[in-house]
Amino acid sequence: MLRRAGRIRRVLARRPQVRNFSIRGVYTSFPATLLYYSPLPKISLYKYTGNEDKDNVPLDDAVVPAADDLVYPTVLARNAFPYSNGAVLLPNTAMMQTDLRVYFSEFLKYNKGLQIELEPRILTIRKGTAVPSTLILFHEISSRFSLQPRLGLTVKDLNLELEKFFYIHAEKEGIRPWLQRNAFMFAAKDKDESTWMGR
Repeated sequence: MLRRAGRIRRVLARRPQVRNFSIRGVYTSFPATLLYYSPLPKISLYKYTGNEDKDNVPLDDAVVPAADDLVYPTVLARNAFPYSNGAVLLPNTAMMQTDLRVYFSEFLKYNKGLQIELEPRILTIRKGTAVPSTLILFHEISSRFSLQPRLGLTVKDLNLELEKFFYIHAEKEGIRPWLQRNAFMFAAKDKDESTWMGR
């Protein structure tokens, strides 16, 4: 079981704040190599209920279905939670590494003795990978992207579409070897878009 501490919320709160938000870009293929933190063996986005501080789930994986119980592409104001209606992806930047290390630290705290093969994974989607017709890729703010449903999908169907996409296209690696290969000091600065867009 995953547990989320207040420290993770504080990390999220340090991300750039905006009041009048506009999407920076919409893509049909990945403009940069992006990474997804996968805490569970399968993609497990969940319906946001407003009391996730008591649950053992990452807030970034929350979505808000509409009244018809379908998840539609949405990006909310930065001070709203959840922020994105889909899977959150980032390039290898300082913000991504900070979030990743906090998530994994909390995971280890509450999952002592867990087999390494059951630990979180990093799913890497390479630059140029096509986005399937059922999904849409938003560049939201700073270095943050999200892969969302192009049209309304149930949470279950959205998870299935994302799982299929990552199964086919993602390079999958355990979080420990990924961290060993990717030192924090070499992560790109989030504001240095030309650097991480070129990778």
